Amino acid sequence: MIWLIHRSHILQPGYDHGSREGTPRSHKRHRLFQSGIRTVIAANRLRNTHGVDVNAENPDLESRFSDEVSVTIVDYGARPDSHSIRECTSAEFATFLKRKRPEWSKVRWIIVSGINYHVVKLLTQQFDIHPLAVEDVLHSSQRIKTEFYESFVYMALRSIQLVQNGEATGARHPKVLSEQVNFFLFKDTFISIFESPPINFTAPILDRLQHHNIPMRKSEDVSFALCSVLDSVVDHYFPVLDAFQEYIAGLEQIIIVKPNPKVTKDIYFMTKEVSRVKRMLLPIRDAVDGLIREFDSMSLHGHVSGSQHPKTGANLVTNLTRIYLRDVEDHLTRIFAILDTIEEDARELINYIFNMISNSTNESMKTLAIVSLIFLPLSFLSGYFGMNFEYFDAIHLPNGLAVFWGLCGTVVVIMLVVLRLAHYF
Repeated sequence: MIWLIHRSHILQPGYDHGSREGTPRSHKRHRLFQSGIRTVIAANRLRNTHGVDVNAENPDLESRFSDEVSVTIVDYGARPDSHSIRECTSAEFATFLKRKRPEWSKVRWIIVSGINYHVVKLLTQQFDIHPLAVEDVLHSSQRIKTEFYESFVYMALRSIQLVQNGEATGARHPKVLSEQVNFFLFKDTFISIFESPPINFTAPILDRLQHHNIPMRKSEDVSFALCSVLDSVVDHYFPVLDAFQEYIAGLEQIIIVKPNPKVTKDIYFMTKEVSRVKRMLLPIRDAVDGLIREFDSMSLHGHVSGSQHPKTGANLVTNLTRIYLRDVEDHLTRIFAILDTIEEDARELINYIFNMISNSTNESMKTLAIVSLIFLPLSFLSGYFGMNFEYFDAIHLPNGLAVFWGLCGTVVVIMLVVLRLAHYF
């Protein structure tokens, strides 16, 4: 099966696909096509039914994911002095993993800022990550999901950040950047792998961890760390929604003053971004619900504290985390409500534009109808007095012209009175 990574585009709008071969534009299109084909071939090599075996030779993956990344290791516990943060490069990470973990470290949180095959391989060998989960990490357009393995939970979702604010004039709409986020939840270790440095997501949590009296420290619950990062990722959807709301409010002010059908183009592109965000959020809600539902299912069958459940990774989500996951689910519900409101406002603005244009057209047609009704009897009088009769007393009278204009004026007054009484204006 052939598939494309979400950042690759074989053909894009704006290229002259009908240009003759040999032109610079056709060469550029050809190079773009070749690049897309290479991406498809490399992607298909990555996708296989057995996942990615890091113990085997993978030169293609090593070359594709060779960028330098930074790794942050956070160890903490409930005691006031049980907290440490270390940063290392991908080359230093192997040495760090060989060190003995402090006895006071009840929870270890590993933050990987970027996708590096060497780091993923070290994590896989250290924590025995399933080859299918490794494949999901390296597949950057992975479906948002929650999967329970024998000894860990894997979660893939998408984060968004605002990269362009919309202008009130409607010159440009807000744009967002979407990236894949990977979570691995083990018995006492939580691993989060981001495509780019996750400062906006992790910095507030790292600041809170410096205080020992917060629930995250006091509970010594590794699944609470996952919930905290997940909540941070979801909360970063709100600034994007604020940008959409400000943009549509600016358009509304412009449209009310002067409806312009050209603005519908800006509204259309904005609604496409809103729909894109909505498509990303729906699986996230299902993934969060999957964590809660799995725990509830185990509680119903009495397997919470035992290992009888076939997917023992579900034991890692505690009752405390489940409570806070409900709060994350509430945030997602609120975000969906805001997105629905934005889409409804956009539809109403488009309807308002066309209704005002239609009303303006009707007013113009009404004015033309009034003018036509007034000039209809005048045309009759003009035709009557323009007859080529040999004997026409009205024309030969000394005041015949005055009689004609008098009749025209009387007819105009009568027509205006009649149209006014008929509420035409």
